[in-house]
Amino acid sequence: MNERRAANLPLLWSIACVLALAVSALSSLPLHQGDEETLHDTYYVVAHWHFVLPIVAGFAFFSVFYLIVPRLLKRQANERFALAHFSLVSLGVALIFAPMAYLAVVGPPQRYVDYVESFAFLNTVSTVGYSVAGIGVLLFLAVIYRLMWVRPGA
Repeated sequence: MNERRAANLPLLWSIACVLALAVSALSSLPLHQGDEETLHDTYYVVAHWHFVLPIVAGFAFFSVFYLIVPRLLKRQANERFALAHFSLVSLGVALIFAPMAYLAVVGPPQRYVDYVESFAFLNTVSTVGYSVAGIGVLLFLAVIYRLMWVRPGA
């Protein structure tokens, strides 16, 4: 992988981090408008806080990782694995939290054990999102493995 394309990985993660910050900022507006009790006990708050805290922090971590670690080790990350990692984690996050925010507005409060059958598809989409993001995290572990223990050119 050439040096110019390798520089795009931290930039992609940084852009995703800024976009996640923007989504979390925009999603906080309904929580601070007038009657916030309507959304308080729903998955909307869960989706908002998970965008603010772990997603933004995780995207920032991945950006720093792809910027600093290859320079410390004097080896580049496998480009295909790294781009697949970015794509799968970003897609997984979108699949997890978009249905969750929508369900919060139209669905029951978050502590209900059972849902109306019409919400089952969106819950399934959110579950698939977790699987997609999990595969992305496994690819990140493969990137770390290849950086640390696989010789260049092997």
